[in-house]
Amino acid sequence: MTNPAPLHAGISQFSGIIHFANGCAYIELNPANKWPLLIFDPQLTGQVSLAALSQTATAFQGKHQDGDPITVSGVILIQPINGQPLPVLHIVLGS
Repeated sequence: MTNPAPLHAGISQFSGIIHFANGCAYIELNPANKWPLLIFDPQLTGQVSLAALSQTATAFQGKHQDGDPITVSGVILIQPINGQPLPVLHIVLGS
């Protein structure tokens, strides 16, 4: 399990464009050209599950269309998803 204390120290604000695919939500961050998965994680546990990724996407789809601008606060971690290391933005606050 990830220790949450260091994660709280790394909280940043991210603005980008939201996209939805494969039951997940992504944020397109430019100019870095990164597309991290989005997951609500207000306690910054650092835990990832497919169910939590899907729940996050559903919540955002209730408020946003694909291609809308969003701003969220959180921490990006590289984590294994289905055996692949992917960037995941753990959201503590979101629009």
